[in-house]
Amino acid sequence: MQRRITLWFFVLLAQTLIACSPSKDSGLTGYLYFPNGSYLMLFSLRDGSYSVVTSYGSRTINGISTFGEGRLLLTESEFVNRKEINRISWLDVKTGQKSTLYRGFLARYFADSGLMIYDDGRRLFIVDQAGDLSSEIILTHKMSQVSDLMAISGDTVLFETQSEGVRSISSYHLAT
Repeated sequence: MQRRITLWFFVLLAQTLIACSPSKDSGLTGYLYFPNGSYLMLFSLRDGSYSVVTSYGSRTINGISTFGEGRLLLTESEFVNRKEINRISWLDVKTGQKSTLYRGFLARYFADSGLMIYDDGRRLFIVDQAGDLSSEIILTHKMSQVSDLMAISGDTVLFETQSEGVRSISSYHLAT
């Protein structure tokens, strides 16, 4: 009797584990890029697998956003002679080509307008990537006062600043 109960327990346990296992095809498609130290990783939404896209060697990838068709905008940091250097660069995910754009900490690109907003640590700039690369300062601040940038629509960005422990959120409309 004890043996029969144990056998039924294992049969039920096996059925439960099989029912809880992830399916081979989730019905989702696409990919998600994410940083893992100096590696740019790719996560498949379809099957849950992940792989390394590229390595940045001694550079640490701090943030990722889109930068037009097939490109990513990366914020990265690296220690050179015990000094931290922060950069904003782009990567073409198909060809692997990459290039540094600016020194800075945060950046977001707005495909509809061709504008990019980036923070160099003391100033928040808006740059016309689609046109003549002219830039305009939209905020001057103390070192590392801007803590986040977020696009909330095709033409509006929110940015968070922190001064003396007080946080505030401001918006900037690209067109006006």
